[in-house]
Amino acid sequence: MVALAAGCVLAAVGAAEYLYYQQHAGVFAEPKTAVEPKAPKAATDPELKTLLDSVKARRAATKAKADAAKKAMDDVWRYMDWLTEEEAAAVLHQNQKYWRNAHSTGMDIYTDQVASNPRIEEYATWMPLGVGTEKPGHPTRIMFGLFDGHNGHQCAEQLALRLGPKLDELLKNSGSAKDAVPAALTEAFTRMDHELVYEAAEKYRSARSESNIDKLLAPGLAGSCGVVAVVDTEAREVTVANVGDSRAVLGMRLPDGRWRAVPLSVDQTPRNPLEAERVRAEHPGEPRVLKHGRVVGTLMPTRVFGGSRYKWPVDLQGELFPDMATRGYALAKIPMNYITPPYVTAKPDVITHRLGADDKFIVLATDGIFDELTNDEVVNIVGEWYDAKTGKVPSKAAGAMTGPKEGNVAAQLIRAALCKFPHNPEYTSAWIRELSRPAPHSRRFWDDMTAVVVMLDQDSTQLPRALP
Repeated sequence: MVALAAGCVLAAVGAAEYLYYQQHAGVFAEPKTAVEPKAPKAATDPELKTLLDSVKARRAATKAKADAAKKAMDDVWRYMDWLTEEEAAAVLHQNQKYWRNAHSTGMDIYTDQVASNPRIEEYATWMPLGVGTEKPGHPTRIMFGLFDGHNGHQCAEQLALRLGPKLDELLKNSGSAKDAVPAALTEAFTRMDHELVYEAAEKYRSARSESNIDKLLAPGLAGSCGVVAVVDTEAREVTVANVGDSRAVLGMRLPDGRWRAVPLSVDQTPRNPLEAERVRAEHPGEPRVLKHGRVVGTLMPTRVFGGSRYKWPVDLQGELFPDMATRGYALAKIPMNYITPPYVTAKPDVITHRLGADDKFIVLATDGIFDELTNDEVVNIVGEWYDAKTGKVPSKAAGAMTGPKEGNVAAQLIRAALCKFPHNPEYTSAWIRELSRPAPHSRRFWDDMTAVVVMLDQDSTQLPRALP
């Protein structure tokens, strides 16, 4: 992958790596004006490597014992070789990153992620928009994206690399229309999905090969949720587009010092009555369109990128799935109850929020975190960390923590989610136990977790210049 100075992708492959991308030949083209990135290099500390090697050995030993005993996955803890606190901390911290005053916008960005799957399927990305059309080095818009893949990493990976540049190009061509950002987000989402699902299939049909199965068809067969936020520092607003069940939530400080969670997205699953009603209305006469709380009985989100097995016509699946099956793609088969595709869409819900002086931060996180924490709990955890770091009076809201325990607030959030905080009385040790679980057994207890926290206001200048 070539480096691009205009943004960053947290590519989740084992130990995550940060990639900067360039565009060329219509796929990845170099921007006319490059902006020097302010991203730290991946940690190469020998002590960290030693700890992570020890983690790998302990997890392998636990997995071997559990597999040999042929016990149910829920009994893995009986065979678990617990990590030490230092080893668990190494896992929690190995992917954390921090950018101060990103691209001179006044925003500080914190990210972190931990894997539960053998290969994590989540990607986070951010990039300035409009570079080359504004004062060099000082963009007024920054995009933050979070993509949670399922049935493989390929779809989320493509979204992280390609959706931002597509959005940037659309905005450059939109002029100064008032609804430019919501319209561009909607078009970027739907265009990207069409490329992954339909255009890639046509390209494969004209050039069939095993390598093209992986390159062209795999991203479309896999799927991904996606939440993207565009912060406009000049217009003082944030616009969020969402497909699936990752979330964006804003932290607002109230006059009495407490924190309020302002949802910037709504989950799109059958648990959402409006989504369930929409899906049923689009497929009348199909009583099993939502079965066991899932689309045609198998897919939880009602809107996704990719997911060609829920979108392709039956004849196209019948033509291409045998090729994919021989290549080892187990999900290359027509779902049950499949009558009138497509059953899911990548058209997003879009919410715009006018930013005020009391709006302090935005959190983007995958469902692995929101499976364990509510919006209010997430905002209280980040808010208390913010209070302690800026010297403000700590919030006494229910669910608040007793001071920050992590230098990176995204790591703090993941640690709390691993502990099922504040519902778990064993908060001090639960996160160590959860990180001791080896994949794939850990997947029965918790999902991959990725968090992006964006500090918005001038108070962030009081935050430390380096992680303690």
